Amino acid sequence: MNKLFDYARITVLLLGLLIGIQLPGLVDEYGRLLLARVQESNISVSQFQDDAERFFDGDISRLITYYESQQDLVFVAGGESIRAIVERNLYLSGALNNFRQSPVNAYFQAFIAPLPEIRDQIRDSYHYTVTLNAAAVGSGVGLALLAMMLFELLIFCLRKCSTLFSRKSKTSPVRN
Repeated sequence: MNKLFDYARITVLLLGLLIGIQLPGLVDEYGRLLLARVQESNISVSQFQDDAERFFDGDISRLITYYESQQDLVFVAGGESIRAIVERNLYLSGALNNFRQSPVNAYFQAFIAPLPEIRDQIRDSYHYTVTLNAAAVGSGVGLALLAMMLFELLIFCLRKCSTLFSRKSKTSPVRN
Protein backbone atom coordinates (compact mmCIF):
# COMPACT_ATOMS: atom_id res chain seq x y z
CA MET A 1 0.00 0.00 0.00
CA ASN A 2 2.89 2.37 0.74
CA LYS A 3 4.25 1.78 -2.78
CA LEU A 4 0.89 2.84 -4.18
CA PHE A 5 1.05 6.09 -2.20
CA ASP A 6 4.61 6.67 -3.41
CA TYR A 7 3.50 6.27 -7.03
CA ALA A 8 0.53 8.55 -6.41
CA ARG A 9 2.85 11.18 -4.91
CA ILE A 10 5.16 11.04 -7.91
CA THR A 11 2.18 11.28 -10.27
CA VAL A 12 0.79 14.31 -8.43
CA LEU A 13 4.20 15.95 -8.46
CA LEU A 14 4.69 15.38 -12.20
CA LEU A 15 1.17 16.51 -13.09
CA GLY A 16 1.63 19.66 -11.01
CA LEU A 17 4.95 20.32 -12.72
CA LEU A 18 3.57 19.78 -16.23
CA ILE A 19 0.49 21.90 -15.62
CA GLY A 20 2.52 24.61 -13.93
CA ILE A 21 4.94 24.85 -16.84
CA GLN A 22 2.00 25.54 -19.16
CA LEU A 23 0.55 28.42 -17.14
CA PRO A 24 2.86 31.26 -18.29
CA GLY A 25 2.37 30.20 -21.92
CA LEU A 26 -1.39 30.29 -21.54
CA VAL A 27 -1.27 33.73 -19.93
CA ASP A 28 1.03 34.98 -22.68
CA GLU A 29 -1.29 33.60 -25.37
CA TYR A 30 -4.27 35.24 -23.65
CA GLY A 31 -2.44 38.58 -23.61
CA ARG A 32 -1.50 38.34 -27.29
CA LEU A 33 -5.07 37.55 -28.31
CA LEU A 34 -6.40 40.38 -26.16
CA LEU A 35 -3.91 42.81 -27.70
CA ALA A 36 -4.92 41.67 -31.21
CA ARG A 37 -8.60 42.29 -30.39
CA VAL A 38 -7.81 45.76 -29.06
CA GLN A 39 -5.77 46.65 -32.15
CA GLU A 40 -8.56 45.44 -34.43
CA SER A 41 -11.09 47.43 -32.41
CA ASN A 42 -8.88 50.54 -32.55
CA ILE A 43 -8.88 50.35 -36.34
CA SER A 44 -12.68 50.16 -36.39
CA VAL A 45 -13.05 53.13 -34.04
CA SER A 46 -10.43 55.20 -35.85
CA GLN A 47 -12.60 55.37 -38.96
CA PHE A 48 -15.36 57.05 -36.97
CA GLN A 49 -12.92 59.06 -34.90
CA ASP A 50 -11.72 60.68 -38.14
CA ASP A 51 -15.29 61.86 -38.82
CA ALA A 52 -15.57 63.10 -35.23
CA GLU A 53 -12.31 65.05 -35.69
CA ARG A 54 -13.59 66.68 -38.86
CA PHE A 55 -17.11 67.58 -37.73
CA PHE A 56 -17.31 67.49 -33.91
CA ASP A 57 -13.93 68.63 -32.58
CA GLY A 58 -12.89 65.02 -32.00
CA ASP A 59 -15.84 64.19 -29.74
CA ILE A 60 -17.06 60.80 -30.92
CA SER A 61 -20.00 60.86 -28.50
CA ARG A 62 -21.33 63.93 -30.32
CA LEU A 63 -20.98 62.05 -33.63
CA ILE A 64 -23.01 59.18 -32.20
CA THR A 65 -25.64 61.58 -30.81
CA TYR A 66 -25.87 63.23 -34.22
CA TYR A 67 -26.47 59.91 -35.95
CA GLU A 68 -29.04 58.78 -33.38
CA SER A 69 -30.96 62.09 -33.50
CA GLN A 70 -31.70 61.83 -37.22
CA GLN A 71 -35.14 61.01 -38.57
CA ASP A 72 -33.73 58.48 -41.01
CA LEU A 73 -33.76 55.00 -39.42
CA VAL A 74 -30.61 54.07 -41.34
CA PHE A 75 -28.71 56.88 -39.60
CA VAL A 76 -30.17 55.90 -36.22
CA ALA A 77 -29.05 52.28 -36.74
CA GLY A 78 -25.65 53.55 -37.84
CA GLY A 79 -25.34 55.55 -34.63
CA GLU A 80 -26.22 52.45 -32.58
CA SER A 81 -23.57 50.49 -34.48
CA ILE A 82 -20.94 53.16 -33.86
CA ARG A 83 -21.88 53.25 -30.16
CA ALA A 84 -21.47 49.44 -29.96
CA ILE A 85 -18.06 49.62 -31.66
CA VAL A 86 -16.86 52.38 -29.33
CA GLU A 87 -18.18 50.61 -26.21
CA ARG A 88 -16.48 47.36 -27.26
CA ASN A 89 -13.24 49.26 -27.82
CA LEU A 90 -13.44 50.81 -24.35
CA TYR A 91 -14.22 47.39 -22.83
CA LEU A 92 -11.33 45.65 -24.58
CA SER A 93 -8.91 48.51 -23.86
CA GLY A 94 -9.88 48.44 -20.19
CA ALA A 95 -9.35 44.68 -20.06
CA LEU A 96 -5.93 45.07 -21.68
CA ASN A 97 -4.91 47.84 -19.27
CA ASN A 98 -6.01 45.70 -16.33
CA PHE A 99 -4.13 42.68 -17.76
CA ARG A 100 -0.94 44.72 -18.06
CA GLN A 101 -1.05 46.21 -14.55
CA SER A 102 0.66 43.27 -12.85
CA PRO A 103 1.38 39.56 -13.28
CA VAL A 104 -1.27 38.81 -10.66
CA ASN A 105 -3.86 40.70 -12.71
CA ALA A 106 -2.76 38.88 -15.86
CA TYR A 107 -3.11 35.44 -14.24
CA PHE A 108 -6.40 36.41 -12.59
CA GLN A 109 -7.88 37.63 -15.85
CA ALA A 110 -6.60 34.69 -17.88
CA PHE A 111 -7.81 31.99 -15.47
CA ILE A 112 -10.49 33.41 -13.18
CA ALA A 113 -12.26 36.13 -15.17
CA PRO A 114 -11.31 35.74 -18.84
CA LEU A 115 -13.14 37.42 -21.68
CA PRO A 116 -15.34 34.58 -23.00
CA GLU A 117 -14.42 34.99 -26.67
CA ILE A 118 -10.69 34.88 -25.92
CA ARG A 119 -11.08 31.97 -23.50
CA ASP A 120 -12.96 30.02 -26.17
CA GLN A 121 -10.38 30.83 -28.84
CA ILE A 122 -7.53 29.65 -26.61
CA ARG A 123 -9.42 26.50 -25.70
CA ASP A 124 -9.98 25.73 -29.38
CA SER A 125 -6.48 26.50 -30.64
CA TYR A 126 -3.94 26.21 -27.81
CA HIS A 127 -1.04 23.84 -28.43
CA TYR A 128 0.65 22.35 -25.41
CA THR A 129 4.20 23.43 -25.97
CA VAL A 130 6.76 23.80 -23.26
CA THR A 131 8.70 27.03 -23.21
CA LEU A 132 11.32 26.63 -20.54
CA ASN A 133 12.00 30.06 -19.21
CA ALA A 134 12.29 31.27 -15.63
CA ALA A 135 8.56 31.98 -15.34
CA ALA A 136 7.58 28.52 -16.62
CA VAL A 137 10.06 26.69 -14.39
CA GLY A 138 9.05 28.75 -11.34
CA SER A 139 5.39 28.23 -12.04
CA GLY A 140 5.88 24.51 -12.62
CA VAL A 141 7.88 23.94 -9.45
CA GLY A 142 5.52 26.10 -7.41
CA LEU A 143 2.41 24.31 -8.62
CA ALA A 144 4.09 20.91 -8.18
CA LEU A 145 4.98 21.74 -4.57
CA LEU A 146 1.50 23.07 -3.88
CA ALA A 147 -0.05 19.92 -5.39
CA MET A 148 2.25 17.75 -3.29
CA MET A 149 1.40 19.65 -0.09
CA LEU A 150 -2.33 19.34 -0.77
CA PHE A 151 -1.93 15.65 -1.57
CA GLU A 152 0.08 15.05 1.61
CA LEU A 153 -2.54 16.96 3.62
CA LEU A 154 -5.28 14.81 2.10
CA ILE A 155 -3.38 11.60 2.92
CA PHE A 156 -2.71 12.84 6.47
CA CYS A 157 -6.39 13.67 7.00
CA LEU A 158 -7.52 10.32 5.59
CA ARG A 159 -5.11 8.45 7.88
CA LYS A 160 -6.22 10.44 10.92
CA CYS A 161 -9.89 9.85 10.12
CA SER A 162 -9.19 6.17 9.59
CA THR A 163 -7.37 5.96 12.94
CA LEU A 164 -10.18 7.77 14.75
CA PHE A 165 -12.86 5.56 13.24
CA SER A 166 -10.95 2.37 13.98
CA ARG A 167 -10.42 3.40 17.63
CA LYS A 168 -14.04 4.42 17.97
CA SER A 169 -15.32 1.16 16.55
CA LYS A 170 -13.05 -0.83 18.91
CA THR A 171 -14.21 1.07 22.02
CA SER A 172 -17.93 1.28 21.22
CA PRO A 173 -20.10 -1.38 22.77
CA VAL A 174 -21.87 -3.68 20.37
CA ARG A 175 -25.63 -3.43 20.62
CA ASN A 176 -27.88 -6.37 20.01
